[in-house]
Amino acid sequence: MNDICLRIKDIIDEEFNGNNSAFSRKVGILEPTIRSYLSGSIPKADKIATICSKLEISCDYLLLGKKEDKANNSQMVNSIEIKGNENKINNSDCFVLLKKKDDQIDKLLDIIDKLALSKR
Repeated sequence: MNDICLRIKDIIDEEFNGNNSAFSRKVGILEPTIRSYLSGSIPKADKIATICSKLEISCDYLLLGKKEDKANNSQMVNSIEIKGNENKINNSDCFVLLKKKDDQIDKLLDIIDKLALSKR
């Protein structure tokens, strides 16, 4: 299971006493989708943004596992500080970056599929 999925599982275990249904209702994502994440499916950028927004946690925590960034205060809801840099990006910028990452992952999966087909 990838790190993002493990962190989602940790959140469900810690904040929702392991109750997938309660987590699903809170974030507004269908429970079967949540179960797919717990089985290792990587959430798309819009779902990551939704989870972070609804739970008021930083994208840095969910994506990178930075414990100090897990708790989100009102200032962090509107911006994410980039460590080592004075620049800040807002949540819509974060969504764009996540979408680009999703696109890159999709391209890599396509390449893997093509390679697998070529080896048959």
